[in-house]
Amino acid sequence: MEKEELKTKIDEALGSTQLQLSEQTWDKYLTRTVAGIKDDAEVTEEFINGEVDWLKTLNGQLHADVAKENNAYKAELEAKYKAKDGNRADGANKPNESNNAVDNELLSQMRKELDELKAERAAAKDAATKKNCSTAWREA
Repeated sequence: MEKEELKTKIDEALGSTQLQLSEQTWDKYLTRTVAGIKDDAEVTEEFINGEVDWLKTLNGQLHADVAKENNAYKAELEAKYKAKDGNRADGANKPNESNNAVDNELLSQMRKELDELKAERAAAKDAATKKNCSTAWREA
């Protein structure tokens, strides 16, 4: 039996289930499995279902292991950067409530100044346009 033929039969048995295995993993699995098949008659529905069950288990366990490692890494990072008082060890603390009020006030002032600058710029642009129009009108 060829690898492609076995892969097709397994895909049909999987149906809508999508395995997230790399091409390299698939190739190694198919090479190993095909090498163990002496006669195409061995590839029965029971054989395919057993292989599908094994692949689903492999896929699920692989992703569970990755999630476990990922969560452990996140916990390690949080512990590393969080001191007992809630501040980060690297000094880059999140603003607390009292700083938020000050930050909000500064942000509000900056927005007001920005609006004033925009209005001044628009007025200057308008004045320049009127000047150019009246100069052009006099010349015509």
